[in-house]
Amino acid sequence: MAELPGIEREALEVDVVIVGGGPAGLAAAYHLTTLIRKHNEANPSHKLDGISIALLEKGKEIGAHGISGAVMDPRGIRELMPDWLERGCPVEGRVGTDALWYLTEQRHVNAPWTPPVLHNDGNFVVSLSEFVRWLAPIVGDSGVDLFPEFAAARILLEDGKVVGVRTADKGIDKNGQPKGNFEPGVDIKAKIVILAEGPRGTLTKQ
Repeated sequence: MAELPGIEREALEVDVVIVGGGPAGLAAAYHLTTLIRKHNEANPSHKLDGISIALLEKGKEIGAHGISGAVMDPRGIRELMPDWLERGCPVEGRVGTDALWYLTEQRHVNAPWTPPVLHNDGNFVVSLSEFVRWLAPIVGDSGVDLFPEFAAARILLEDGKVVGVRTADKGIDKNGQPKGNFEPGVDIKAKIVILAEGPRGTLTKQ
């Protein structure tokens, strides 16, 4: 999208901005707050106080774009949050057996063995949408500022270095011109920018 000239934009400065409210972005935010907490507990005279972390999500709410189901290996969430099941993580069930079938129009043939890469025994079936809806308030309670409906549209560069992101303008017509309800995007400056917007993310491409 072309930049609109002469637009005054609000600027917000944070320490860390994370783009994307999916499992990766939420996990990164939670892990960062965990590291800060552990540092402060181990170094009471050298605490890291007042570190601001902002997470941007383009959807109307966090979880709105997590539409797929998944088979989740629990190793990652267990390392991130050892008591994840006790805290109510929504799982649909646990995989008990694996099978590989070759399907034809009329029948199926059961393969004599399942390749190791397809083994899911012991993993969990989850809805990504429900998973991130559960994780988001936990991340928010840890001190992260969550901003749904804030789509990051552009990387901010200074002297060849990434210094932040600009959120998308709202109220633009099909010709790229401001309408009556126009709201300019916000420039969010940060010391650290984490892109967790997926493999085809707009900012990742930039």
